[in-house]
Parts: sequence; structure tokens; C-alpha cells
Amino acid sequence: MRDNGRRFGVSIRNLKFSYELPAGKNKRGVSSYVLDLEELDIHSGGCHVILGPNGCGKTTLLKLIAGLITPTEGHLEMNAKAVLVHQRPYLLSGTVYHNVSYGLRIRKTAKHEIEQRVLSELENWGLLHLKDRSTAKLSGGEKQRTAIARAMVIRPDILLLDEPTASVDPDNISQMEELINRILTGGTTVILSTHHLDFAYRMADSIFRLRRGRPVQAHENILTGQVTGREEFFNIFETEGTKLFCPGRDGHFRRAVFSENDVILSKELVKSSARNVLAASVEELIPDGSEVIVRLRAGFSFKVRISGASARELDIRPGCRLYAMLKSSSIGLY
Repeated sequence: MRDNGRRFGVSIRNLKFSYELPAGKNKRGVSSYVLDLEELDIHSGGCHVILGPNGCGKTTLLKLIAGLITPTEGHLEMNAKAVLVHQRPYLLSGTVYHNVSYGLRIRKTAKHEIEQRVLSELENWGLLHLKDRSTAKLSGGEKQRTAIARAMVIRPDILLLDEPTASVDPDNISQMEELINRILTGGTTVILSTHHLDFAYRMADSIFRLRRGRPVQAHENILTGQVTGREEFFNIFETEGTKLFCPGRDGHFRRAVFSENDVILSKELVKSSARNVLAASVEELIPDGSEVIVRLRAGFSFKVRISGASARELDIRPGCRLYAMLKSSSIGLY
């Protein structure tokens, strides 16, 4: 994970939020909470993605983190300065320079420092040649970059981005990804919302899923690494020193994703059609109803979901050695 070494983060406990009534009840007395989160911790550093369909509560959660609204119930603790860039950012009338300098001016920053920081930020986002242009004459992409520059000039610890690709042409999404990666390289934590799965996989160091205001458990492994070669019809994806055979596709990939349900575990090495056979050690067993989540390490850490009966038959315990088999076709590259 990209990490800036600072220790701030976001901690949520028993948080509920409603736009209806303070008690979270509609006129019929039925719970109408837009968000109902028992526990969520977002650590410092990297890119954290809130994923879910439109109307699931993503924007509301970002507004809560930004301090624009307060919880109806529960607690949200944060030791950081966070700034939210809305899906359709509001720009003040006037020039690009006027907009980007606004946050520093209201903080009564010295004039010479404002000029230095604003010009530097405009250059960072390719806006220097537009500094005297009216915001009314900007394209959609230019407006979005102006809003990001306005947020970044005050040097936030956390940048919140609400659906940053929503108004971006599909051909220019890669440019937005480059902008976000540049922010991450500079040490700022990014928390963003999206409903685009591919974009989420490419950007995320962690993913938090929402549906109808409630968390949804993800049954997948998301690995960070890179394609280091090709063998026959397969791409070789390397993560933490371990190589995985993946579908052969052209492109620049940073993530490999596979389901917890697509891995077969065995005590002995057996012949199979699986291209990936990993010698792994069991780190933890997590009961989940009638199933068990087995956390393993084979150079990298990953999870496998099996039935409780299978776990007992294999006598799986922390510290024991297993073989994990995974077909190359079960791995998605992003």
C-alpha cells in the first residue's frame, strides 16, 4: 500500500444517519437511515474506495467524513484535515486563480505565500495557462481539475473525491487515474466513491462496499503488483515475490483479483488443471456461519472460503501447511 507514514485515519462506530427525522424514522415509524454502519476503520495512506450503486449512501458517508453533516447517532473520529471535491464541483464566479486561492485567502495566508502556492498548484494540474480564464468558460475536465487544485492548495491530509469519473469521458478516465496517483505519491490519503468496479480495482488499496446504506461483505482477494512477463498464453503477475499465472491480455495492470470461492485447498499435492499451485501456511480461521474463512500466506496473504465440514475434514488449523490451487482463468487483471 502507498503510505505516507502519518498516523491519522477515520474511525466509525455504530454510526447512523438520516435525512428524515432525528430518530431515523419516517412517518410510518419505519427506520429510514441512509447509513447504518456498525464499524469502519480507514487507515492513513493509500487510496480507499467506497463502492456501490447510486443511492447507496456513498456521498453521505463522504460528507460525514468531511464534517459537512453530523451523524444522527454514533461516533466518527478523525485526526486529520479532510477536503471534499463534489461530483459536480461548485466553482465561484471569477477566474481560475481566484477559485484556487480562495481557501488560502479565507485562512488569511500571507499574500506572497498565496501566490507561490497557487501558481505551484496550477502548474501541478496543468492549469497555469488558464489562471486568468473565467470558470464559466472551462470544460468539464478543467472544472474538475480546478476543484482538485483548490482542495490540494490547502494541503489536506485526506482528499475526498465523490464519483471522480462520473463526468469524465471514458477515453479520459486514465488521465483521472494518473491525477489521483500523483496525489497519492505526494503523501495525501485519498478516499473516493465510485460505482465502477474496474476503476475501483485499479485504484484501491482497500475497498468498502455499501448497499442501501449498509456494508456488504466482499468475498474476494485484491492483490497489488505488476505483470513481469509472459509465458505461452499467460501473463505472469508478481505480488510480494510470488508469481501467478493469469489470462494473457495486453495492458498495464496493477491489480489481480480472485474470489475466495475459487481456490481449492488440499493437504497433499494433487494433479489438477489449475495453473497456480501455491504452498501456503494457515494464518487464521474465521468462522462465518456454516462456512469458514481461511487466511493463508504464500508469499502474499489471501483468503479462501470453504464449508465448516471441509475445514474439519482437512483438519485445518493455524500453522498447518496446505496446497492452494487456482485456475488462471479465475484471476482478473486490472
